[in-house]
Amino acid sequence: MEVGGAARAVRRSCASQGLQVEAAREAGFNIPRTELVRTAKDLIAFAKAESYPIILKPAECVPIYQGRAYSCRKWVCGNRAELDRAIDQWQEHVPLLAQNFITGIGQGLFGLGAPEGVRAWSGHHRVRMMNPQGSGSSACAAQSVADDIKSQGQQFIRNSGAGPVHDRAASRRGRTRLVC
Repeated sequence: MEVGGAARAVRRSCASQGLQVEAAREAGFNIPRTELVRTAKDLIAFAKAESYPIILKPAECVPIYQGRAYSCRKWVCGNRAELDRAIDQWQEHVPLLAQNFITGIGQGLFGLGAPEGVRAWSGHHRVRMMNPQGSGSSACAAQSVADDIKSQGQQFIRNSGAGPVHDRAASRRGRTRLVC
């Protein structure tokens, strides 16, 4: 995969949700507890240590299984029975990120990466979503980007070596949470 002529480390960071989560945490974003899981045993241990609901999603943006791109869904599990169904469907084909599922208002942060830093910051919050667990048809309203969030966005880019910022956030009790 080539990402705009970027170096190998940047390509890896852009493809790995796990690396993006770590870069965001190091930048100061409030990240939900996240664990990389490869086995059902690891996933069950995560669920026992956390409270439901939890969300499970592929650790890679384009998961590979048996040498081919693999379409892996996301699961939101509200109890052990739902977790067991997710494990049966997942079958340990690809690594997953397990996180606490956080409700709130979806927000987006965007910026244009330039040699002197990120420019043309913009933000939005979702007014309506067809699917609250992911994208789909949504209606958004523009909002300004606070200076502290811009600073965290700049640090995220330095940490990850990525290009323009495009991350999803959810606000809860006035705190911004970045969910990569």
